[in-house]
Amino acid sequence: MYYQNCTASLGSQTRAIKAQHILTRASIPCTVVASTSKDGKRGCGYGVEFPCSMLSQVKTILEQNKVAVREYSGGDRSL
Repeated sequence: MYYQNCTASLGSQTRAIKAQHILTRASIPCTVVASTSKDGKRGCGYGVEFPCSMLSQVKTILEQNKVAVREYSGGDRSL
């Protein structure tokens, strides 16, 4: 079975690693990835990739831990 992944773009590698630690402690599988903004204006940065089925939990957990996310994306559209 195929599970689609979403990405939370965070900007720096340090913030992406911090988010990864927070999500891992919450039992959410995720990976730090290099990301590129869809508008091309911000260049490349880093984010965390996770199952789209957990998007709601990820948003809540990162917000509660005051982790600023530039954008959420996944599949064929920005979320």
